[in-house]
Amino acid sequence: MWWDRLIEERIKAAQEQGQFSNLPGEGRPLPRDDEPSSEYWAAHRLLRKNGLLPEWLQLRKEIWEERKAVRAALDEYRSAAARLNPADPGHAAILRRLERRYIELARQINLKIDLHNIRCPSMAHELVRFPEDLIARERARWQRAQD
Repeated sequence: MWWDRLIEERIKAAQEQGQFSNLPGEGRPLPRDDEPSSEYWAAHRLLRKNGLLPEWLQLRKEIWEERKAVRAALDEYRSAAARLNPADPGHAAILRRLERRYIELARQINLKIDLHNIRCPSMAHELVRFPEDLIARERARWQRAQD
């Protein structure tokens, strides 16, 4: 796999530059604080111990936190749409502003989701994008139901 080759090349280059010399615990086996669940357990342990994550996992953490804001914006729009009259110009302006806020947040998080999906090692880890046109589709469905 290309990932394994890339890791091996980077390790070899770091060894040649002496970046692994005089490290704490040099020459001793790594302590096993958990049972190896995969062939990458040592690498994962080192990353975890040093507070480092691969880029795609860092993006996943950020997405996990930011998705709350996107869902809150959608909930706020739905709540306002349930109590406001879209025929009233003032209410329609509020609804448009709330819809634009949701769309902007969805676009921002979708950029991160796209980058995450490009960087993650397997399709099984890919994340689903937020539909930027969700409110427009819901509004169209509601209008069809009214007709």
